[in-house]
Parts: sequence; structure tokens; C-alpha cells
Amino acid sequence: MLMQAERLRQQLRNSQLHQFREQSTLRRKVLRALEHIDEDDVVLIKGRAACEISAADELVTTGAFCCLSKRASKRFSPPPPPPATHLQQQNTLANAADTHTI
Repeated sequence: MLMQAERLRQQLRNSQLHQFREQSTLRRKVLRALEHIDEDDVVLIKGRAACEISAADELVTTGAFCCLSKRASKRFSPPPPPPATHLQQQNTLANAADTHTI
């Protein structure tokens, strides 16, 4: 019984080690695709910048994002709707044109 338990523990360790190696390989593939590391697994400038951003204080990052998004929403917001009097005038003109064509 003890031999079987030890054998199962060894299988579990090997399985976990295999999963770790597989996940590590997949992570490196993603980092290469994002151009964060090169083929020799050396971290590139883009990867260093990503590390610095992820290591930054969350409040500072959130604050900067909110500031930028507010600035962008002001820049790219749609124009205000025309005043109601303008729409009434257009409707009046359209109705007058319809009555003259009949």
C-alpha cells in the first residue's frame, strides 16, 4: 500500500512538472508573437515596457487611463443635436413643399 502511494505521488509530481513545462513553452510562444522576447528568449524593450506597466501601482494606472479616456471622449464626442426650433422649421418647410406639389 505504501509503495502504491509513493508511486502515485511520483506520477503526480511528473504530471505537474510536465504541465509546467508545457505552459512555459506556450507562454514563450505568446511572448514571441507579441515581440516581447526574441528567439533566444531575451527580453526586448517592448517586453520591458510591458513589465514596467504591469508592475506600476494600479491606482496610478487606473487614474491615467481615466484621464486619457475622458480626454478622448471630449475629442471624439458626437456633435450636439440641433435645437428643437430648427427641427420644427424643417418640418414646416417639408409640409409646405408637400402641399404645393399636390
